[in-house]
Amino acid sequence: MYVESNPLLLQWFDYITFAGLIITYATVRLILYTCCTKQQFCFRQRRSGSLCEAKYGFSSQESSDKGDFFSFPLDTSIVTFLTCMLGATYEVRHNGIQLIYLVAAHGLAHIIVVEFLMPVLCDQRIYSVPEISFRPFQYLGLRFNGSTRRAAALLLSLHLLLQLGLVMCIPALTFSQVTGFPIWISLLVVGSLGLTYTGSADLRIGVLANAAELLILFVALITILVFGVEQAGGVHTFWQRIRESKLFNLTNFRFSPGQDYDLCSLLLGGLGIMLGFVTASPTQIEQFALATSRRNARIKGYVCMVFCWPFLLAMFALGLLAFTILNECDPWIAGLVTYRDQLLAFSTSMLFDKMVVIKGWLLACLMLGGFSSIGSNTNSLAAVILRDLFGIRVLYGYTMTTFHRTVDWVSRWVAILVGVVAMPIAFGLLNSPASLFKLSLATAGLLGGPLFAATICGMYMPFTNSVGTLLGLLISPFVGAGLLIYNVHFGATPRSELSLKSYVNCGNYSSHPLSMYHESERRSGFNLPYLYVGSACIVCSLTVTIGVSALTCCNRRSPADRAYMRLKYSWNEVASTHTLNSAETSDQFTIFLNETGLSMTRKHDISLTMGETEDIPTQSTYPRR
Repeated sequence: MYVESNPLLLQWFDYITFAGLIITYATVRLILYTCCTKQQFCFRQRRSGSLCEAKYGFSSQESSDKGDFFSFPLDTSIVTFLTCMLGATYEVRHNGIQLIYLVAAHGLAHIIVVEFLMPVLCDQRIYSVPEISFRPFQYLGLRFNGSTRRAAALLLSLHLLLQLGLVMCIPALTFSQVTGFPIWISLLVVGSLGLTYTGSADLRIGVLANAAELLILFVALITILVFGVEQAGGVHTFWQRIRESKLFNLTNFRFSPGQDYDLCSLLLGGLGIMLGFVTASPTQIEQFALATSRRNARIKGYVCMVFCWPFLLAMFALGLLAFTILNECDPWIAGLVTYRDQLLAFSTSMLFDKMVVIKGWLLACLMLGGFSSIGSNTNSLAAVILRDLFGIRVLYGYTMTTFHRTVDWVSRWVAILVGVVAMPIAFGLLNSPASLFKLSLATAGLLGGPLFAATICGMYMPFTNSVGTLLGLLISPFVGAGLLIYNVHFGATPRSELSLKSYVNCGNYSSHPLSMYHESERRSGFNLPYLYVGSACIVCSLTVTIGVSALTCCNRRSPADRAYMRLKYSWNEVASTHTLNSAETSDQFTIFLNETGLSMTRKHDISLTMGETEDIPTQSTYPRR
């Protein structure tokens, strides 16, 4: 049993409400999926397919009459990001309100990506050819070569696989906490339920379903927060207790390299982490590449940024609430919970102990976001594997052929396979001494930081070549992994001694006597906070790329095309400076410029690559809507 107090477990009415909400919501998704499938909406649109919210990763993106898709940017990255942030409750309860600086780092990362990376992706139109399936980091293949693009796709696949394991852990811990089941049973149950969402992740309901689940999650968080503040004696009493405690450290500007959180690590290190989160989001990059104008792409990027802030602030406030309503009791130190990330479920069970139906409903709401994220990440990873690593391209018309149905079945089984593979990964992550919150941030910086560095080198450093960029992508993750392992196993803060006040207060929630923990002292020596993993990977990747490029005579043999740089240019200048490999490709590019014009309102179906040309069918081959 993972809960020491039986009253904190779900009662029969809680189980009925808990299971009823999840089953009802899953049934509604399946009904909507069946209705959408009958309408045959998987036909070719003016834009290439969306990767994360499409059916098994192969459907098309809805587009308006003006040629710009209008789906609200509630994509996989946002759902995953917010699901992983549920573990922030314990970190705030243990380390204070200073974690709010992560919100500033998150906003700064979005500003950097939108203002410095988006213009090149938006102006290039390299994804605007309808017959070319979208490939993440296709820009790196055009700027450097195919090996660089495949290395970036491999890092993206590893990132999605680890994130899939992490988002399986969050609802599994909640389920284990409130039912008392062993964690491995909870993980199997949650993984199986999450994979059923994979079959109902079509685009037309995917965006709306994610929006509905995030709204339900936000309502649950606000309900817990409002009721908890009332139980604590009101807003004034609640805030007064926080100010009198050690958690009010917002004005602590001291540099403490021996601690995981200070102002420098939260801003500088957090910036590298958040840059990795945003850059490793395939749908975020796709939205930039498919936007018809910089203005639309900029609006979508900032909407994603602002949308996350209320969730982050609510989760941080719940950490302060747990400190207040539990009377400074730390359930993890007292042994009331097995994992630190179970604090939110524990405090919710304690707060709504007398409200059996409400308690089951709130805990079910906390798990819905995890189920949606499991399905979306599974589809996203299947799309990356089939489209990029294996090079399978799919064109949907008004009628589906046998080939299309075969690819659908292959994609279905690949999605299920990656979900099954993620289960043992999730179990391994649960056995890590670090919390899931730390692992989610560290892995984003570990695998997303090199991707950001490679993109920056391609856009702003014309002297960098493919050899240096490829080595930077491959070497920097190992450096970041070494720093993370050192921090987790040699610099992690052990359980502190349970104070007498906390011992007495924690005894109210346990039916068994508690012991006051005495752990070994912290190992002395150099300790780099885990938040610096992302920044370290970015710096290492930039250093390796620049150094190797300089040693290999930069790119004198194949100068960088100005079209792929962050420079002021017009399309006429691109036509005069573009390096083409054959007369046929040159004629196609001339036709492309003549038919598009400067406004780029029409698009000719060609494929422009750095080293090869492809015969792509023209638009007349397919019927128009």
